[in-house]
Amino acid sequence: MSNYYEYYPTVTLEKPLLLTGFPGVEYREVGRDLAALTGLSFIAVDQWVEHQAGQSLRALVESQGAAAFHQAQTSMLHKALGSRPCGIIAVGDGALIEPANLARALEQSVVIGLRLSLAAAYWKLRHRLREHGSPSQPFLPYPLNSSEQLRPLFAARREGYQSAHMTIDMEYRSADEAVRLLMEGLPRLGGSEVGAPAENR
Repeated sequence: MSNYYEYYPTVTLEKPLLLTGFPGVEYREVGRDLAALTGLSFIAVDQWVEHQAGQSLRALVESQGAAAFHQAQTSMLHKALGSRPCGIIAVGDGALIEPANLARALEQSVVIGLRLSLAAAYWKLRHRLREHGSPSQPFLPYPLNSSEQLRPLFAARREGYQSAHMTIDMEYRSADEAVRLLMEGLPRLGGSEVGAPAENR
């Protein structure tokens, strides 16, 4: 019984699952919970960027500029897509504005977009700003006083959502419900169940 709590994946993937969503969408939470249920690895690309830079995303943009941020995000996205065994990747949808990044993600992973309407995203972000102050995302307008301030960001990201292999409408769906939906859809998304190692049975 010494290995009873040993951690091992219960699912294998043909390609990584890449979860993305507009700020305000709980795509990271969905990715973490799905990883916890399946034993798959979880990579948060923007956290990798922060660790490499030694500062927050907003501070990185303020100190080194948007180009440095996009370069670091692209580098970490490519690293995550090449990581093996395949697991779950969460990345801000701004990374997929760059056509080369979107094409690479579509080729090397199963892209899953978690979608909210403009109005719903606005109110979720307003709630987070009331709780946490200025946004951590570097390109969100602040102060945020109107949903119209978000419209250009939505327009820039439209192609990524239209190209995604799967989209999940999060308007009236909780993160837990999205996780259940993905668990049920794993066979369609290239997932296969694996048994426990012999010593754990």
